[in-house]
Amino acid sequence: MPSRSTYLPNLTGHTIDHGMLKLVKRMGRGAFGQVYMAENFGSSGPSFYAVKCLQRTAHGSRDAKMQERERRFHLRVSPHPNIVTFHGTLVDQEHRFFVLELCTGSDMHDAIIRGVYHRKTAMIKRVFAAVIDAILFCHSHGIYHRDLKPENILVDSDGENPRIADFGLSTDQRVSHEMSCGSPSYMPPESFASASSFYRPADNDTWALCIVLLNMLACMNPWHGAEPSDARWNAFMANPDYLRGIAPVSRPLNDYFKQCFRVDPTSRPSLLEVKDAVLDMRHLYMSDADFKVARYSVQRIAEGAAFGENIPYQRSACSHCGGHADASDSGSGSSGYSSATRVERPITFPEDEPKTMAGASHLAVPGHTLSNLKAPVSSRPSSNAIFAPRVHDVSPMASSLEDQLAVFHVIIASEPKASRSKLKGFMHRLRVWRK
Repeated sequence: MPSRSTYLPNLTGHTIDHGMLKLVKRMGRGAFGQVYMAENFGSSGPSFYAVKCLQRTAHGSRDAKMQERERRFHLRVSPHPNIVTFHGTLVDQEHRFFVLELCTGSDMHDAIIRGVYHRKTAMIKRVFAAVIDAILFCHSHGIYHRDLKPENILVDSDGENPRIADFGLSTDQRVSHEMSCGSPSYMPPESFASASSFYRPADNDTWALCIVLLNMLACMNPWHGAEPSDARWNAFMANPDYLRGIAPVSRPLNDYFKQCFRVDPTSRPSLLEVKDAVLDMRHLYMSDADFKVARYSVQRIAEGAAFGENIPYQRSACSHCGGHADASDSGSGSSGYSSATRVERPITFPEDEPKTMAGASHLAVPGHTLSNLKAPVSSRPSSNAIFAPRVHDVSPMASSLEDQLAVFHVIIASEPKASRSKLKGFMHRLRVWRK
């Protein structure tokens, strides 16, 4: 178990590098590390740095290996302009210090909460493309981040100039067996330990950035985790247009999200394809006509009314790998390399807790996960490798009229020869519910 930061005192005022760097302000602290603003008294370099302080552990220990891995991988990709610059490493008898670029803006989470990207399609495309370019650079150098989320993307105060931060969970393995690695809301289904025994970290990064795009557009996460125990994920699996019911996304983007969030990673678009598709898309937000008939909660998001509300979902849970929190985690879910005061309002989840609907997914499922996946995915593949829907046993008291009708259409589509008795039974339950 990593040494917790309770063993790390507040080092404000402490000097390192033979007095050349002074830790003048603690900007963030978490379970296993602290981040400081440091003033540079040397003759060269910027006036201030961000310094990440970690507990120095025994050579060869798990913690020491993780810290060294973070150092090597971050240094390898540091030259890219959209990645936080790694300047060097310093050590004393008790601590290890990573000297990093200090960003004077905020993280993307704060920018989203402040409404910086609200309905600014061109800006969203520009910033999102820059983030993808940085991650493509990482991948081209054999590094996969595995913890991409708005808290780990630093931006200027105006939301521009994104820089990727916090490589504490990064890897150079093309196929990883370190399951449940990252922040659950940003992890693909196959990376959960309950779903598989391996995954491709490149797919993890692509999935996470698609969630980040939805964060930028709607200031919300669509689900807590893409696994069968999550009601919102199940709702998406059962209803291809679930996202249009919770977020003001355009029809073309909704259709593309359905490809990006397929269960089978081999059937999803690549990261470069995601970038090209988003840049080529004329509209990311709903049209005015769609907006007028959208759910009230979606209209409020589109109008920006929900941005300032204090809904009881906080920043992403601490990043972890295989059930163990990473030594680089800041505790709040943020990298802490920014000198700005962070806004502690959350990115929200959908306001209405969806009812779990039995039945099947519109998404393809990889063969190696079949034995581990539970409902709502059917175990009978259709001829086109998409799992065919089962007949739904709908409880009229557990679903809205809108949900009942949606399920009924699935039944009819999957059972073209459905008996008249089934139809009568459904209509009877619907009449009882409406009374």
